[in-house]
Amino acid sequence: QSGHYGRGGTISIKSAAATLTVREISSPPETTNVAKGGEAKFTCKTSGDSAALITFHKTSSDESVGTVVVTEATSGDIVTTTGILTIAGVTAADHGIEYYCKAAWGENGVESGNVFLSVLDITSSTETVWGLAGYVAEFKCYSDALLKANANGDPYLVNKQKTYADAQISWEFFDTSDTSWKSTASNSRFVVKTTMRSDDGVSLSPMSLKNLEEGDNDLKVRCNIAYQTDAANNFYGGTVTSGELTMKIASITSFTSSKSDPLVGETITLTCTATGETAPTFSFTTRGKNHFDTTFFKLVKAATVTSVDSVHTAEYTTETLRVNAMRDGQVVNCLADYGSAQKTEKELTVTTYFNCADVTWKSLNPGIASLLILDHITFFRILYKQSPCKHWI
Repeated sequence: QSGHYGRGGTISIKSAAATLTVREISSPPETTNVAKGGEAKFTCKTSGDSAALITFHKTSSDESVGTVVVTEATSGDIVTTTGILTIAGVTAADHGIEYYCKAAWGENGVESGNVFLSVLDITSSTETVWGLAGYVAEFKCYSDALLKANANGDPYLVNKQKTYADAQISWEFFDTSDTSWKSTASNSRFVVKTTMRSDDGVSLSPMSLKNLEEGDNDLKVRCNIAYQTDAANNFYGGTVTSGELTMKIASITSFTSSKSDPLVGETITLTCTATGETAPTFSFTTRGKNHFDTTFFKLVKAATVTSVDSVHTAEYTTETLRVNAMRDGQVVNCLADYGSAQKTEKELTVTTYFNCADVTWKSLNPGIASLLILDHITFFRILYKQSPCKHWI
């Protein structure tokens, strides 16, 4: 600054250089993906002529959240403040919550834009798997794989490419002998298959159980998705475990006849009960034939099926036409066809008799009243204790 002070003289004054320091959020938090149960971290950095007070808030309510761990660093006249918010034990309910960072210097402050928390989880699984003894069953576990960029579910892009979480898949079964979970790798009947990923970013992890046995009924298994941390893309890993998946063995639980020793002309009802996720296709046949033998039986009412939850009952009504007691009865089969070439069957024997009380008796020798027989065939059957009769008089 210069001016005239007095007669004929000039005085010059020069000020020191002024420095302008901008207080700002130099590195705002970014959208973060995390495995359910893991720890999510949001980082907010500020720069200015002094340290800032950093807090994080929910966008929906502006309430401050969590405890922020703050560090400071000074370089020349610039003070860099770093605040890290850690959200531990992330749950599915945390998915989709938006946050922002606030930096304050006294009464003045600035705010970052909103960022999104995405939680990766097991999306679904086959809670109950049905199968037949002797066949193969398959369990399926579906899980998130695509990293999200916002609440709309848009993909997190790196060089314009979708980014996926790296994960290791494993399966366990519950050993009832010592009540512990064990790796399926210890049992060769379990086969873990290659994980597949759909276009919408969901991974399918299948596992099959070979050579099913009746004892596998109610077997429990579960899948583990071990997500690997990728800090460069703001993804924090952890292991997510599914709920229990249960094996159910479908079978014919009972096959009965309303009468196992009917008389010729009587009507009997065959009842076949089977379990399964859905009702199987029932069919009734006689041994050695692929149909019901009409020589000895006549159809009265075709099979009708009723279902209550996973229990399915078929009833087949028939009338007996001829005696089969002389050949030890007729074996009848109930077949339950579950599709995909998976079938099971059960059998019973129906033995049909004459009602000998309604037959006229003859005597081969009127002089020997004690020797009364039905006919010559019956005579020999009596000798060999194979009578086609019931209700003797």
